[in-house]
Amino acid sequence: MSQLDNTLKLLGITDTNIQVFGTREEFHGRGSGRKKYLVIQAELTYTLRRCPSCGYNTLHPNGHKLTHVHIAGPMDRPVILELNKQRWRCSNCRINQPRHRSRTSDSCAEASQ
Repeated sequence: MSQLDNTLKLLGITDTNIQVFGTREEFHGRGSGRKKYLVIQAELTYTLRRCPSCGYNTLHPNGHKLTHVHIAGPMDRPVILELNKQRWRCSNCRINQPRHRSRTSDSCAEASQ
């Protein structure tokens, strides 16, 4: 287990489909409200066999969607999980399936950008 995986464990993120590939520090905000954030870059990949809408096994990968999950971690500064989610498209009903709900933490709020 790498040190980055231990970082997810420390934040209460237990999803095994999340692979971390880097961290960095950023400043967000203006003036006196400016804060230093720890940004964790990760990718959420998983395999779907059948379409949840129509039930056919005609799914194929259809890119990724970048989301930012704000986590109130046990550290002195806030954490942003920059999560790249796998998207799926059904050839039968033409519906995109980007909404795999990962159990990241009870104290996180998701904001997509």
